[in-house]
Amino acid sequence: MNNIWVCKQDGTIQCEAAREITLEEMRRELAELIGDSNIIQMEKQSHIVAAVCGAPTGNMNAYEITEDGWHFLNDGIRGRQGFEPCDGESIPNTQPVQIQELVGRPLRVYKTGDPITADSIPNRVNIITDDQRVIVSIWFG
Repeated sequence: MNNIWVCKQDGTIQCEAAREITLEEMRRELAELIGDSNIIQMEKQSHIVAAVCGAPTGNMNAYEITEDGWHFLNDGIRGRQGFEPCDGESIPNTQPVQIQELVGRPLRVYKTGDPITADSIPNRVNIITDDQRVIVSIWFG
């Protein structure tokens, strides 16, 4: 794996005058997680989002980080803290590290033996329970 770009929303909200988190401010936050030497460069990026007042804008702070930096970020005790691979990046082993990182993902819950569709959605969380509603398995797909 080579260097990777990670992005984090810059705090701006549609239809509101929310304060933007600058590239440099967020760089310091990222450096606390992975070390300053693992950050190669930074830039502003913008992603297309639906126009909805109160929702985040598509403005992102983006950072090119080293492979070691990615491992620190992905496997560190504090988790990724909102830093995710930028759109279009394909990174192995990017499953959540902390339960909190499951928020916002598609979910399917079913009991052992229930019929389910054969579709696979890579970031969907599947929770299988027994008859007493005790979790017996959790998987992605």
